Amino acid sequence: MRIRILVLTAIHSAIGVICALTAQLSPGRNWPAQVEFGFLTLIASQMLLIGMWAGLSRARWWKRFIGGILGLGYLLFIGIAASPNPNSAEMFVIGLLLALPTTVLASLFLLIGRFYAQVVSDDRRILGQATDGFQFSTRQLLYVTLGISIVLAFGRTVRSLGGEAIGMGVFALVIALCGALIMLLLVWSSLGRGRVVVRLPLVICGAAIIGLVPPYYFGGPWWRFVTWPVLVTSVALIVGGSLLVIRRCDYRFVRLSDMAQIERNQILLGSQMQSEAT
Repeated sequence: MRIRILVLTAIHSAIGVICALTAQLSPGRNWPAQVEFGFLTLIASQMLLIGMWAGLSRARWWKRFIGGILGLGYLLFIGIAASPNPNSAEMFVIGLLLALPTTVLASLFLLIGRFYAQVVSDDRRILGQATDGFQFSTRQLLYVTLGISIVLAFGRTVRSLGGEAIGMGVFALVIALCGALIMLLLVWSSLGRGRVVVRLPLVICGAAIIGLVPPYYFGGPWWRFVTWPVLVTSVALIVGGSLLVIRRCDYRFVRLSDMAQIERNQILLGSQMQSEAT
């Protein structure tokens, strides 16, 4: 089943490298806005997936660290390669816009995996039948509300300090906070034990709303209030589709409070299989 994840990774990597090399081998060409939009959507979705993997993977810490560094290097490669003759300042901005959100995502999911929930392999005989319905607990609603409030409050502070004039660092941090909130909701909806057909469409709609945060707090022309939600929704669709492939490989996002029951089910299953063998 893990071959699907390897194929998914290979497809993402191949598409990114092909796009970057195509842009690099076509210097001075003015690409249509739709092509640039598609490339930006691709690199943003891959950034979210790399940050999630670095934080939630069950691999050893040094493997995650090396994998995260390699993933970030890949993002920098395709980001710089697709830029027409970038100078040192532009390369710094590209690195900042990619490295900061990826680091924030990895740190967030590292904390979540340590204190709240982990992605585990799902044997239905162990985890049991997935629950139906929304299954929104009060705590979950509070977490989501708190996350949105933090993003909005931080964005309001940024806007009061002068918006884009205060530098790309704060801009990258706001993007990172929005991306972290969207990715958290996508993992919960796509890898949770509830109904994906109910949760995921709601999260996609929520991603479009979150996409209004950057243009509202940083200002700019009216068309940004259209392009940002479309961009964020497109990223959410790509990431959600990728997470569904991972779900098909029987991985689930499980709370740590349920891990004790899972371990008991594993022991019972092992005893049952041993009894059947004898």
